[in-house]
Amino acid sequence: MQLEKWYADYVADDEAHVFYRANLRLGPVTLGHVGALASAGPATGRFMLGSVALPTVDGGTVSWPVDGRDALRWSGAQARAFALHRNADFDLSWNPWVLNGTVNGGARGSARGYVECLRMNFSPWRLGLRVLRWGRFCGARESLAWIEWQGDTALRLLLVNGEPAGLESLSRTEVRSTQGHVLHFEAPRKFGGGSLARYALGALPGASVLVAARFFRGVQERWLCSARLSTPLRESDAGCAVFEEVHWP
Repeated sequence: MQLEKWYADYVADDEAHVFYRANLRLGPVTLGHVGALASAGPATGRFMLGSVALPTVDGGTVSWPVDGRDALRWSGAQARAFALHRNADFDLSWNPWVLNGTVNGGARGSARGYVECLRMNFSPWRLGLRVLRWGRFCGARESLAWIEWQGDTALRLLLVNGEPAGLESLSRTEVRSTQGHVLHFEAPRKFGGGSLARYALGALPGASVLVAARFFRGVQERWLCSARLSTPLRESDAGCAVFEEVHWP
């Protein structure tokens, strides 16, 4: 199997807008997925036989296809791929293309946002995760992005303005780096979330039914909030954070 999954978001007028596009290739068959979610409204999505148009990157801009409208565009795109899990058989790469970019083409008001791409060649339940935490912060000047895995495969990764930093602690109230950065969350509010079965591409052929069933029982929670980043050498920076957790039984 080969999965390419894109995620993008922006925050405008204190509301988050989240977008997904993915293609899953299973031998000769390709399944496509398009989804969207707003903190002020319900999630939408559809699956289809055949591939869907994926975002493109050109001249430092990510263009995101939007049905029936002009493409959304995130500025500040830069390739910075990280191998999250790799061995002789499995490869999972994460590329946070836009860590903190302005958004044009449909965003209301002043908007900044984030774009990432995941590519993997194995079923995600093979990682044996119990907890996944992910998030991003877009400030007026600074950016943070983080990933934590707990389970059979462990990972802790923090990027500060695109540069790897030590992740000291992570909670629903703050993120701390070993270099002295502290990101404080202010009154997080939930949006979206629920069972992974709502968003998954379905049971995949050849997978262990029991293992796959456990994976799809995972429960996702997602939050949006204002946030303030304190840094050792610069003035603090204010912005917005979007972060989520997934817990598996």
